[in-house]
Amino acid sequence: MTKKEKYGYNYIQFTVTDDFKDEIEKYSEKCGFKTNSDFIRAAIREKIYRFENPTIMQNNTINPAFLEQITKNTKKSIELQNLTLKRLNIFNEMKDILELIKKYSVKVLSDEAETVKSLLRAHKQLNVKQLANKSNLDQKLIIEIISVNDDIELDMKTGRFRLNE
Repeated sequence: MTKKEKYGYNYIQFTVTDDFKDEIEKYSEKCGFKTNSDFIRAAIREKIYRFENPTIMQNNTINPAFLEQITKNTKKSIELQNLTLKRLNIFNEMKDILELIKKYSVKVLSDEAETVKSLLRAHKQLNVKQLANKSNLDQKLIIEIISVNDDIELDMKTGRFRLNE
């Protein structure tokens, strides 16, 4: 029975000096490995990674071209984040302005809505064209007032609007 059959893996043995063994043990403990074998396996995997990825690793250091690419990507990412923040700030400013417009448009519409209601009180029923002529308001504005106001309803028989009071 071979070692591989007994344990399910192969043994690789090599010889080192006492000083090198002490150095391996020192770095193994320093790096937090439980055993020297774990440290050696990790070192071999790292060396293989460097051979397989020469664009990243060059002469035991990170390739300067790779670092430059990372720097460019980071700068681009920061620029995109800044652009997103600018757009978000613009959006928030637009939102605040829209809220102010809504606040003041409700006041304006309430005055104009009262004008339309007073005309409907006086004439009982009017169509949009008659309301526009008598109030000097735009027909689109009158339709908007009618659509948001629950007090005004459409008489289906005559096709005119009346107050629902």
